[in-house]
Amino acid sequence: SSILPRLSGVPSPTGCKMVYYVYILYSKALEKYYVGSSRFHNKRLRQHCRGQGYWTRRAGDWKEIFSKTVASREEAVRFEKQIKKRGAGRFLAGFKAELDCVLEKDG
Repeated sequence: SSILPRLSGVPSPTGCKMVYYVYILYSKALEKYYVGSSRFHNKRLRQHCRGQGYWTRRAGDWKEIFSKTVASREEAVRFEKQIKKRGAGRFLAGFKAELDCVLEKDG
């Protein structure tokens, strides 16, 4: 097995393209959001909840409230920065408003 890191967007040995996840966590105890990205979504969430993240170890009640799959690490980093620049709360409010609008049109 190779110890070299796999390049983003390069097909895995099984022929599947690797995906990355951008996610937003919320801690009720801190009343704070955390925005992150990872290729190993579930593993990374467990690490946050176990206090194994530098910033997220301040609370143990993190809940995932948003996630999106993207095709490459570059896209994940770009989207993560976009959310952080806007602010997770404002991003989620805008996302909810767009969703409500779509649901109204369909209903």
